[in-house]
Amino acid sequence: MHWFEALPACAAPAALRGFGTLRDLFGDGSVLLVPLPGHAPGHYGLWFEDAHGPVFLVADAAWSSAAIADGTPPPALVTHLLGEHRVYRDTLARLHALHLAEPALRMVPSHCRQWRPTATRADG
Repeated sequence: MHWFEALPACAAPAALRGFGTLRDLFGDGSVLLVPLPGHAPGHYGLWFEDAHGPVFLVADAAWSSAAIADGTPPPALVTHLLGEHRVYRDTLARLHALHLAEPALRMVPSHCRQWRPTATRADG
């Protein structure tokens, strides 16, 4: 078993400066691990590029894309049940600032209905 923190640190793309020490998952720069503290100890997101540009999988750092766009955290009762509610809110504020700076960036929270996959079937 290997911990993310044991992976090599890497330079952050300009958009991710201020998110802490990034880690290179495969050692080739294709998938970067981004610390997103607050929800749970060791909580990370993934940054990679696909054919349409960068994608930031933010996991449980936000419940929805709307929460990131608006900078609106869950109710205080909910965030108090999380790992570290102040740190969670700080992480959400950084995601909100990133959204304002890079509105076209695809940030994908785990539970956001906006990002539900669509099934495709190959005929033939």
